[in-house]
Amino acid sequence: MDEREADLAVAADAEASGRPDIAAQLRAKHAPPDYYNGDVVQLIGKTLRTVAQIGRESIVFEAVTGEKWEMVYEPDCCAQCEIEDVVGDLQDLVGAPIMMAEASTNSNDPKQQDYPDDSFTWTFYKFATAKGYVTIRWYGSSNGYYSETATFRPVRS
Repeated sequence: MDEREADLAVAADAEASGRPDIAAQLRAKHAPPDYYNGDVVQLIGKTLRTVAQIGRESIVFEAVTGEKWEMVYEPDCCAQCEIEDVVGDLQDLVGAPIMMAEASTNSNDPKQQDYPDDSFTWTFYKFATAKGYVTIRWYGSSNGYYSETATFRPVRS
């Protein structure tokens, strides 16, 4: 067992013992240093009550603490972005602490369609709990001057 695996095991024990603060610190220690992780990393150590996909437009995450986040694309003039697919079961993210939350992008392989996009970005949001892994794949396109990625933001009550 390497250091990361050992820390994640201790984090799981800390979460089970009612110490989510320690669990979050240990999990964040091993989060990849990727620019796009900035927002989803805050889920590490959280236990979710619900995860709901709303069409191809958004996914809402609610923690047992009552905190809520939304993954959504803010429409722009000459751009679009939507959920292309979800690999895994979103319900695997419910009821167990989030052990991994990261994002990565790819602009190498365009979506197969009749009219190619001027600019595009695939964004992969990857999550894991002890119950399983989930990857949410978004596809965004534009004329090259607008955002092509979803936003992960808190939902204020």
